Amino acid sequence: MAAIAVAAGGMMMMCCSSSVAALMMGGEEKEDPIVPLGPSPGPSASSPTHSTPLEGKIYNTDVRVGWVDPGAKSVEGHIGGTSIKDCYDKAPEGAVIAGWRSSEYADADYQDTCFYYNSSQSGEPGQVIANHTIACMDSTKDISKGCGVPRVSGTIYGTGADLGWSDPGPKPNGTLSNSLEGCIKSAPSDAVIVGHRDGAYASPEYQNTCFYYTQAQSGAPTQLVIGNHHVTCKDPSKTIASGCA
Repeated sequence: MAAIAVAAGGMMMMCCSSSVAALMMGGEEKEDPIVPLGPSPGPSASSPTHSTPLEGKIYNTDVRVGWVDPGAKSVEGHIGGTSIKDCYDKAPEGAVIAGWRSSEYADADYQDTCFYYNSSQSGEPGQVIANHTIACMDSTKDISKGCGVPRVSGTIYGTGADLGWSDPGPKPNGTLSNSLEGCIKSAPSDAVIVGHRDGAYASPEYQNTCFYYTQAQSGAPTQLVIGNHHVTCKDPSKTIASGCA
């Protein structure tokens, strides 16, 4: 894997390209863009503002596990919503999960209304209710894991082979996915850390592709800020802050 050394003010910073597979196959090497160290860039206009929505299911609705509903069963008592994004924007203080009942919902009094949970849940929602959609308020959390699994955006770990770097290659030969959740599902058996380059990634050939690390790292990722990268642990019981060890 190619490594690029950038000297700035006497400090040597390393960032490695994701094109190791291309090199091995004799293809043209293409380098990940490097952004100087500094605050992580904010979401681009094309980036989602909530986590990947999950349709057709909800979590347990017991108040003891974080259920919050904005009113009694009447149109006036509920927060109206035209989409999961609309409900996200109208969420009350402290909401962790946003929900939306569409205009196709079976009970007319609840059509086009929002609902919320004020705490993360344990595991994937298992209660199937048609025409519901839910998403995490925090776009760095995973709705299928209850919005409690942390992920880190904008930075990656060192990409040296000695650090367990494993990458399926550039877009033509790599694993394609439009979400980090999809990269988790497609992860090879030896993957420990899962990464995703989203659709706003600077290099088009790498947009919506996955990358992986085959061993745990030491602590949270601290490498150069690389916009539109997202990493999490393959094992949901681990945390990215501790390197998924």
